Parts: sequence; C-alpha cells; structure tokens
Amino acid sequence: MPSVRIVSFLCMILLPIRVEATEAPPTTVAGPVDKPTGALREQVWWVPVEVSASPTPLLLETTLFRPKGNGPFPLMVLNHGSPRDAAARRAETRYKWSAQSRWLVERGFAVALPMRRGYAQSQGAWAEDYGACDNPNYVRGGLGAADDIAATVRYFANQPFIDRTKIVLMGHSAGAFGSIAAASRPLEGLLGVINFAGGRGSRGPNDVCRGDRLVKAMETFGATSKVPTIWLYATNDLYFGPKLANQMVEAYRTAGGKAQFVTLPEYGKDGHLAFTAAATMPQWTPQVGAFLDTLSPR
Repeated sequence: MPSVRIVSFLCMILLPIRVEATEAPPTTVAGPVDKPTGALREQVWWVPVEVSASPTPLLLETTLFRPKGNGPFPLMVLNHGSPRDAAARRAETRYKWSAQSRWLVERGFAVALPMRRGYAQSQGAWAEDYGACDNPNYVRGGLGAADDIAATVRYFANQPFIDRTKIVLMGHSAGAFGSIAAASRPLEGLLGVINFAGGRGSRGPNDVCRGDRLVKAMETFGATSKVPTIWLYATNDLYFGPKLANQMVEAYRTAGGKAQFVTLPEYGKDGHLAFTAAATMPQWTPQVGAFLDTLSPR
C-alpha cells in the first residue's frame, strides 16, 4: 500500500508538468506549420475551435494528407480513440495511420486527422467527460468530441483545395462515437460516416459503464442523423462486444438512423484494435470502398 501512495503522489506532481510541456506554444497560429512532404504530402496544421470559455479559439494539432494537385478534393476527417488511462491522453503523439490514410488519398481524399482537445499538443482541456461510471452521460461526452470534429470540418471546408460539398467522417472507438455524434447535428457538406468499433465507457475487457446508457445515446444520435453510416465491429472486440454492438446499431436504426452493419473477423487478442493494424485492411476496404462509392464523393 505505501508504494501505491507514492506512485499516486508522483502522478499528481508530474501530470501538470506533462500537460504544460505538451501545450501548443503561445505563438502558434491557425494554419499550416510547414510545406507538404513525401508521397502523401504530409503536413501539420493548427485548426481553430471556438470554445465559450476561451476568449480566443483554441488550436488542434492536426495531420493532413492529400493527393497531388490543387484539388478541390473531398475531405475525410479521421478521428482517433481515447485511452482508458486519462493520464495517457496528453502523452499521445499525433495519429497518422499512414497505410489507412494512403488508401484514402489514393481514392482522391484529403485526409485530416485532428487531435482533439486534451490530447497530444492540442490546446484546451479534455472536452469529452461523460461523468461517473454509474451515471454516465454519453450524449454529452459524444457531443464534446463532435465539437472538435465539426470545427475541423468547417475549417478545412474553407480551404481552396477542399470540395466543401463532399465531406465524410471516419473514426475509431471514441473517435467513431464522436463522428456519429457529429452527424446528429447539421454539418454542411456531410455525406456519411464510417464507424470502426465506436463507443465510450469501456473500463476493462468486456466491462462497459452502463451499457444501456450507451445504447440510449446511439438512439438519441440516430433520431436526428440524416446521412448513411457503416458500422464495423470485430467478433472479439473486448471494448464493445457483439451483443452490445448489435444493440447499439439497432437502437440507432429504430430511432431513424441509416446504418449498415459489418461483422469483422477476429483480430489478435482484442478485435477492438483491428482498424489500427494495416494487415487487416483487406478485411474492410472492400466494404468501406463500396460504401464510399454509394456516396459518390470523388
């Protein structure tokens, strides 16, 4: 027990130092940091998001990939998940998912991967709190993520190389849940959503805080969503297993949401991570490619 208290004390001391060190420098301004590099024209951008508690927009650390040429290109906003350990959020580095992004760029998309508030070097406090495990408000948490996702869409939609009428959201885990939440509100140019293993509230293998509340949140989002979605969950997902995943999609559909459900095969010890592995891409690119074709975003 003394060792636990010592570790807890050290965490309380070190965490604020880590957060301050990873905050974006005060001189950072919205826009690109440097010129595009490499075959995918990789570029870091600072994306502004307006928050009522801040007198000036906060900035999200964002990776952008895009095809050669001047466009305009359809936009894919690809959204990351969230670690179970709250202290790990700031320790994350910006997501690239290079193989997955390359596949999207080859289909003609500009791909933006924003780090939401509270993650990596993005400014601002974590905005996705859903409350206590025994009384979670998943709608609130999802809409907190949706605010940053929608801000990213609106910012890039105003760039000359983006076709603002052809926007698609794609996400993994908490990022997929936030994408579904974002689609529940009006978002100009949005054509559809790709949900890889979306959800919130997992605190351990096959242990979700009030799964019934998560199902109810999907029902809430489905009631106001106007765009088609595709949901992909592995059979051995240890965050949101097959039973819960099917309950979520059925609630979403019953409320009026449009959803295609795809069951992916087992992946490793935890299928929740299937999307993050380049090796699994042949298992989902045919279905997602066909879904994108129905949206005609090219």
